[in-house]
Amino acid sequence: MPQMMPSKSHQNTTVDKEIVNEEFQRFLSSKTASLQTMSRHIINHRDRCIGLTRPYFGRINLEATKIEELLDAYGAKNNEEWHTFRKAVATMKLFSNVIYICLHIKHSIDSYSLLEIENDFPRATDEVLNTLYQVVIQIATELLRCAEECGITMYAFEEKRIFTEELPQGRLKNNRQRRVVDAPGKNITYLVSKFLNLSEEIKHLEIYKKIESAEYAQCVPDIVSEEKIRWIENKFHNLQSLYDTNISDSNLESVDKNLPVLRGHASIIYHLLEVATELCHYYERHLIGLITTEDVQFEVPITQQQLLHILFDYSLAFSDNYLTAFHDLSQDILKEYSEESQLEVHIPNYRGFHVRPSTLVSRIVIHYGSHVTMEFEGRRYDAAKPLELFRINEKINSLKRK
Repeated sequence: MPQMMPSKSHQNTTVDKEIVNEEFQRFLSSKTASLQTMSRHIINHRDRCIGLTRPYFGRINLEATKIEELLDAYGAKNNEEWHTFRKAVATMKLFSNVIYICLHIKHSIDSYSLLEIENDFPRATDEVLNTLYQVVIQIATELLRCAEECGITMYAFEEKRIFTEELPQGRLKNNRQRRVVDAPGKNITYLVSKFLNLSEEIKHLEIYKKIESAEYAQCVPDIVSEEKIRWIENKFHNLQSLYDTNISDSNLESVDKNLPVLRGHASIIYHLLEVATELCHYYERHLIGLITTEDVQFEVPITQQQLLHILFDYSLAFSDNYLTAFHDLSQDILKEYSEESQLEVHIPNYRGFHVRPSTLVSRIVIHYGSHVTMEFEGRRYDAAKPLELFRINEKINSLKRK
């Protein structure tokens, strides 16, 4: 049988068709009405911007995301007239999300069972939010200016567009029947071990301790980059998900009060790294990327110094602070749930237990904080101390000489 071919009328030809600019202006005018209204509200309430809520910035992020996707679908990124407006919308999308995450952190601090740290985290979060409010005011101003230059119809401000967030005090009663885990040790040791391993993988982000703030710019993107931080962010998100799958829906949290502390620290670090990822993206893409003539038309809403301060002194610094605070407790949890076992290893002929293997074994033992002993020729040695393991090597050499 001959194959049926679709007629030309059913084929998608919109990609090849060039849209009339006036038609696109009318189309965008209606689609951007909500985003324009909320941007005007931000500008008109610049003195009371701190009162804007998570639902408000969540809605702004949603509207900006929809407009950015529309603009990309029509090729605005590569169009001389629409490129700048698209950049303004994308910037509003990014920073509204950053503010939303920081507001989530602000409202979640008391429920995360966080251990005490030296620095005042709630105060630092408020200071970061105050900076970001000024940033988003600047973005809103630029967005409306760019919209007007593109010929988009400007809609009047409507006071009824305010989103409130009046939160009642307290929490719901904890009375749901949970599944009972008979042998919790395996799940708990697995999760705590993953947390400790992540503390090693994030070590390179401690660069903020070793340099002055004036040198922060030299670290991006070679040491601190969107790619590296997003990779670590996803690791902590996975840890949070594993906890919720294996522990949150069980009786384990009522058995051990330290477990919510693990979840809280994994969550706060994850959210701080979310902020760091977004800021790195903006810094690499818009502050140190290629500058074109179109980019000059859009006034950057945040200075390099402001962005690097939030990135290093807030996101990375407090991630490290909470990671360090939980480190000792995580080792205590491992000691409580780990099961004692014995492993026999053979030392290769003509080789001893030299410096490198001794140091490696010692570092692993110290990392997990467990009590490990090595037995040789009927005598026990502390595996956390390299010098103790070196003494075994002397005995091996003595046996070889005999």
